[in-house]
Amino acid sequence: MEVVGCCECTWAQTAERSERGLDTTGMTLKRRITFAVSLLIASGFGGLWIRSYSGVDSIGHASSYTGNGGLPYLRFVVVGSQLGKIGFGHGYIWQGAGADLHEGWNIKHDRRTPPRQLINTPLWSFCGFTYSPLDVPSVVGIRVMEVPDWFITTISALPAAWIGFRALRRGKLQRACPACGYDLTGNVSGVCPECGMAAS
Repeated sequence: MEVVGCCECTWAQTAERSERGLDTTGMTLKRRITFAVSLLIASGFGGLWIRSYSGVDSIGHASSYTGNGGLPYLRFVVVGSQLGKIGFGHGYIWQGAGADLHEGWNIKHDRRTPPRQLINTPLWSFCGFTYSPLDVPSVVGIRVMEVPDWFITTISALPAAWIGFRALRRGKLQRACPACGYDLTGNVSGVCPECGMAAS
């Protein structure tokens, strides 16, 4: 009868934890999704960081308009990665300037072009963060903000690190009963004292 009672207790505890949305690590579904997404994004930015030293990746959109004097211009927004930084830029350029831009979406993946600083003398720079304007009247006007990849990678990984740390601190990842989540740290009997399930 005791074994039956333990089994009933085990099933009841498991059902109760399922209703509460908890798994054997003590994390809710929302936290598990946040943990996985955080790791995925951080891994992506980490790969982009390494990749940025061997070429240029960028995506942007440009639209044409007619400026003063009837000259054709392109107004653009672009996000690019090179030299360990992600740059966010916007501005305009005269279509006769020979820029490698066309109207619509511009997606580039260039491994042959050596990475180089877009604007050699940033107006403002601090710990890898830079702000660089470039103005040539009637020809080009660009504003570029660059953020170091290490910063974005670190920020992306913080949610996963925090959730993982809290789960480990509570002893839920490896030392919890798979049925009721009871902390089995120091347990040598092989049986959960809370629900009676054999510890694996």
